[in-house]
Amino acid sequence: MPAVRPRGRRLQEPCARPVDECQIGSSADLGGVTHPSSLLVDRPLEQPADIRHDDVGVRQVSDEAALVEVRPIGAVTLRVVGWSQGEKWRRAVTCRARMVAFYTLTAPLTLFTTVEFFTHLLLNTPVATQWTGGSHHIHALAHATLNAVLIPALATQLYPRTRRIAGLQQLLVAALFGLAVSLIAKRGFADLDFPVFNFTLYSVAGLIIAAIHPSRGELLRPGKPTAWTAGIALLAVVPLAAYAATEAAKQISGIDPVHAEVGHWALMAGLASSLVGVIGLTALRTEGWRLPLWSAGLATLALGIGSIAMPTEASSFGLLGGTAAVLWGAASIAISESRTVAPISC
Repeated sequence: MPAVRPRGRRLQEPCARPVDECQIGSSADLGGVTHPSSLLVDRPLEQPADIRHDDVGVRQVSDEAALVEVRPIGAVTLRVVGWSQGEKWRRAVTCRARMVAFYTLTAPLTLFTTVEFFTHLLLNTPVATQWTGGSHHIHALAHATLNAVLIPALATQLYPRTRRIAGLQQLLVAALFGLAVSLIAKRGFADLDFPVFNFTLYSVAGLIIAAIHPSRGELLRPGKPTAWTAGIALLAVVPLAAYAATEAAKQISGIDPVHAEVGHWALMAGLASSLVGVIGLTALRTEGWRLPLWSAGLATLALGIGSIAMPTEASSFGLLGGTAAVLWGAASIAISESRTVAPISC
């Protein structure tokens, strides 16, 4: 029975990638840079030792590191066959060491953010900012929401078949956007306390993870944005940016010391900025863009529900704003998923 094609313009998700991060020595993959199977040079070559970097335009290819085959066909064709055994061994050892460091940092950070998440939801401790009493409910919910954005960004990187570059990008934009705005609200690193300390921790760890990530070369690869994803994102980015500016102004002015002294206004400004970055990432549609889509949608939905339940608490969106947040969070996921299909075959 022939496959039925889905109606409308839908976006097809890519197939899963191979799981061997340290496969070295194929003719198509040299040092993480993809090359064509044959390269033309403009002068005769008599021996592989005559090969120079400027001949092939690729720094990684040399007569010492790679095994090459030269075949004269009019102009000389140089075909990269693979790395020498010594170079293969060196690259394999380097890759394995990098992967050990990657997992050693990513796994504990995932566990740490998970513990933070449940702490702010379930426990009545100073860290939980009086979840069962006082006027900090929205702030506790916001901290848990920030953790909920970071957890899947980290956890999906631990398993090669779920690893997509959008997860790493989500970690970076959430941490760096939040750090930048919290620094403005707290007037720099003079007091390295909450939430500047938290955002600094996430940012530094995120940058290190990015530097040793198996797909670090794809970090800045452009996505495939569309008008409808940009439009959906714009509906949330503008009010969230305005909300972040308002909360940062409260922190700078020191209004309501019970919140200002513990950095809660700065937390809300940083979280809103993090969501702005993640929603913008959704609009760019880089590989794995459904992760930031769901993360931003569910985070906005949670904050909206909390604001509806507690419309008069500090930093609440209010009844109207909470309703708008719930509608946007649900609609953004529903619309995007209705236009996305899984690959027919892999």
